[in-house]
Amino acid sequence: MRRKFSVSGVVLTSKYLEVFGAIIAAYARAEVGIRVTISALLKEDIAVAFVLSEPYSSIPLKKVASSLAKIKLSEEYAKAFDSILDKIDAIRPIRNAIAHDIWVKGTRDNSIRPARMNINAGLAKTFGFSDKESDYTVDELDKYVKELLVLIDETKSFQEETGLAEVLNELNSHDEGQAAS
Repeated sequence: MRRKFSVSGVVLTSKYLEVFGAIIAAYARAEVGIRVTISALLKEDIAVAFVLSEPYSSIPLKKVASSLAKIKLSEEYAKAFDSILDKIDAIRPIRNAIAHDIWVKGTRDNSIRPARMNINAGLAKTFGFSDKESDYTVDELDKYVKELLVLIDETKSFQEETGLAEVLNELNSHDEGQAAS
């Protein structure tokens, strides 16, 4: 059976490119917040936490951070951190679509949708070429940026509330006198 697939996509306007960049940048900041939280949970230098967590893509990073929170924090705080992690993870598919998919004209006016071929199940399956699939306007994508910025602030507030921010301050104060190599 022949599958419909085109690599032509659409020419993205500067508004779409701007919001794509903002989503990618904000998602990266959210992941840095997770890694910084791991540093505080381990009571270890931020550089060590980044080295230890570098091999992890989003899903394994979430699992590691969640597991550490369950070991190091009260059940209430671990659940609160899981909630933040879940909200960040809910944005991962759109972030991945921006990074890895082509974008085609959406069904609605001034909308686009991600399109790709997936072979994870051993069969080639196309996504994004049906008018029944989700499409996005610039304003709808901008909501993801705003949500990520809120989640970055929630992560900082979580660190404050749990005392992890103080741990980070102590860890950073030990580094202030050291010269960069």
